[in-house]
Amino acid sequence: MNVKQLKHILNTCYHDDDVITYELWSREDIQTRATILDIYCTEKQAIKILEEIHDTRSGDYGISWDTVDYYLNELDQEEG
Repeated sequence: MNVKQLKHILNTCYHDDDVITYELWSREDIQTRATILDIYCTEKQAIKILEEIHDTRSGDYGISWDTVDYYLNELDQEEG
C-alpha cells in the first residue's frame, strides 16, 4: 500500500475527528534493519518485503521487528 492509497481509505472511511491507530512501516525501516542484521537489501527488495508483510499481516499478531527480521532472513537465504 502506498501513501496515496492509505489517504484514500482514510478519507473514505473516517471523519477528521475519528480516533484511530495505525502502524506505519517504511522502506527506510526495512533497509535500516537489514543494515543492522548485515543483510544486503535493495530499495526494490525492501518495497517487495513491505508488500508481502501488508498482504499477509494478521490482526492477531500485528507487525513487529520479528516480522521484518523473518522476511529479511528469507531474503538473505534466497540471495545466499
